[in-house]
Amino acid sequence: MIDILSFYLDDYTVHIFSYLLVLLIFVAFSIGGGVACIQHLALRVALHNTGHIPWNYARFLNYCTERLLLQRVGGRYRFIHRLVQEHFAAMSLERGSR
Repeated sequence: MIDILSFYLDDYTVHIFSYLLVLLIFVAFSIGGGVACIQHLALRVALHNTGHIPWNYARFLNYCTERLLLQRVGGRYRFIHRLVQEHFAAMSLERGSR
């Protein structure tokens, strides 16, 4: 698109148009939830790199659903068995401790 415009416009106008286009995309991304998307991705990368969650979290949750540990209710998951839920809730948050 920029190459087509450069045929009709001088270089200065094309550069100004390019910068305005990038600015417009950045503003639209920020307003439209782009910041939340970046935060979500950063959190997933950080948790995966520290070994706290698998990378494909949806597949892990579906695997747990197939094994009858979780039940899918709409867009969320819940434990089927109260004892399993209480066991995980009582676990220590420190890594490597039981």
